[in-house]
Amino acid sequence: MEIKDLSFQYGKQTVLQSISARIRKGKITTIMGSNGCGKSTLFYLMTKNLKPVSGGVYLNGKNIQEICLKEFAKKVAIVHQYNSAPNDTTVRTLVAYGRTPYSSFYRRSGSEDEEAIDWAMRVTNIYEYKDKPLCTLSGGQRQRVWIAMALAQKTEILLLDEPTTYLDIRYQIQILSLIKSLNKDLGMTIVMVLHDINQAIYYSDEVIGLKEGRVIVQGELNEAINSATLQEIFGVNLKVVETKDCKYVLAV
Repeated sequence: MEIKDLSFQYGKQTVLQSISARIRKGKITTIMGSNGCGKSTLFYLMTKNLKPVSGGVYLNGKNIQEICLKEFAKKVAIVHQYNSAPNDTTVRTLVAYGRTPYSSFYRRSGSEDEEAIDWAMRVTNIYEYKDKPLCTLSGGQRQRVWIAMALAQKTEILLLDEPTTYLDIRYQIQILSLIKSLNKDLGMTIVMVLHDINQAIYYSDEVIGLKEGRVIVQGELNEAINSATLQEIFGVNLKVVETKDCKYVLAV
């Protein structure tokens, strides 16, 4: 996936200003930046929820605005920040919606769909809850259900908008570890929006740092994240500590 000269405006307010970036196949890329920098707008553009003023997002060389939603959903799965479904919806029913791009008037659900649904629930470790309604699950479990629904689409690309929002630290780690395993074990290309800098460093391969609608830094975490780039992105002086095995930010 490639972003080329992408611009967007809300009315007369420019939110993104001719930005370009490349999402590398088989990597986890995190979009980060302060509130109002354009992270969510970029995510909405990458998921066909908004149309750019100029430029575009390209998938396999084709502008995604030229790809119909059904075909796009066979290539890219999306987990939004805010999700809702009737409380009495069972886990399996919701996960099954992930097969919608493959349904048609002439085609009914078959063994391939059932296998994809079961596989998605097992990968996300929610199979034991398959017959339970969503209202009986914890926040972390529900988030796994939404990820399972996305996985049931059987795509190579997964986009997640702040997947740890409203979760306590235990569930945050569980969700991010799941995302890491999807990348490592299945080779999925993953793009996510995160606020926590240290989580971005630990769970990502690359970063796109935004400020005021512009790309400030892009690249591998070890090269892209340092005190100078964090100062430019967030406007605060943060100390970056490096050890033999990792790098982390003292955000206090």
